[in-house]
Amino acid sequence: MNRRIYQKVPGKQYSFPVERASVYIHIPFCTSICDYCDFFSVIPNEPHQKTGFRPEIEKTIEKTMIALRNLIERFSIYEIPTVYIGGGTPGILTASERRFFFDYLQEVLPSRPKEFSMETNPETITRELLEFLVKAGVNRLSIGIQTLNEDSLRYIGRKSGPESGKKALDLIGKYWSSQINIDLVTGIPGSTLSTLQEDLKIITKSSPEHISVYPLTVEEGTALAHSISLKEKKPPDRELSENLWFEAVHYLTEAGFRNYEVSNFALPGAECLHNLSYWNLLPYLGVGPSAVSSLEIPESNEIKFLRLTFPPALPQTKQPHWNDDWYEAGTNIQEDIIAEPDSLFEILMMGLRTEEGISLNQRPSFLDKLSKIAPRTLNEFVNRGTIGINSDSLKVSGPERFFLDDILRSFLAEIRSA
Repeated sequence: MNRRIYQKVPGKQYSFPVERASVYIHIPFCTSICDYCDFFSVIPNEPHQKTGFRPEIEKTIEKTMIALRNLIERFSIYEIPTVYIGGGTPGILTASERRFFFDYLQEVLPSRPKEFSMETNPETITRELLEFLVKAGVNRLSIGIQTLNEDSLRYIGRKSGPESGKKALDLIGKYWSSQINIDLVTGIPGSTLSTLQEDLKIITKSSPEHISVYPLTVEEGTALAHSISLKEKKPPDRELSENLWFEAVHYLTEAGFRNYEVSNFALPGAECLHNLSYWNLLPYLGVGPSAVSSLEIPESNEIKFLRLTFPPALPQTKQPHWNDDWYEAGTNIQEDIIAEPDSLFEILMMGLRTEEGISLNQRPSFLDKLSKIAPRTLNEFVNRGTIGINSDSLKVSGPERFFLDDILRSFLAEIRSA
């Protein structure tokens, strides 16, 4: 039987006790949309001069918090180990909107998260924002620097220049004492070995505990893809991108960072707990326009996931308006059951990205199930030494982890033909 790996099987509305789940909250607003970005985001209107509120943001927060409360109650969740506020650019919220959002969130969460992260871009970082976040309990800041090279920033459509990133790092050094993650993008046309090394030198000097390094990818439907199709911009050079990325791996490893996931580097003990929940496919709730939740269905004989998807709520225009037909208190969430073959592949796709690999203690039936659905591919990679298996884990050995796509394509082909 030929089947497509991401074919989803529609299911009934499930309700089962999860007890413990991480939370992602999508704030879909940005001051501008970068050319390479394919996340759902919109440019909001100007805030009201007296109240500091924008109706589309206020209503988005309200509906999102109602949806989160409903999901927490539906799945009997009493512990939230991590919260990640992403976007968009959550730092775009005004002081009034921030207070409204964080007060509401505090009411909804059943426990205080161990790791409480918020994502922001350099141009939105101010002393006032940092001091507010400290008081609100945020203990991890993720900053989308991407690069400090002016030509590269221009290529990806960033409105702010390198000075904005440097100023943000300076403010963080003065007014922030908790954990920091910095995002970097390699392989942007115009970047070179020397520009990358300069970026890494400046960024590591600011003493972040965590750095994420991603090669530039051109996603279909983005402004960058359109510009490349019209030959207005050159496409990224894949070989150069890979070489620069490996240079970043070498540089950061030498600086004491552990490459605990393909694109993520952390000082000892500073690994991102929230992202580890994704890579290990632990339960997580995603709320807000276009957000996704993933919860493993407690069935003893099969590995299946319940996937909940929120539809985009706002049109991607410069004059957004609230869509009142968007989910009313979370009732229009799309629900799908991910069938076992698809679920096994997702566990492979996510877990093999990490240095630790897939925990066989956490998933005792996984190896047996994988051996039955993809025996040829599994045996081939084990015999070649690409995949190592012991009593605790299944993982990709050494540098082969950086070429994971080829490994996954082989598994995918055999699983599809099952």
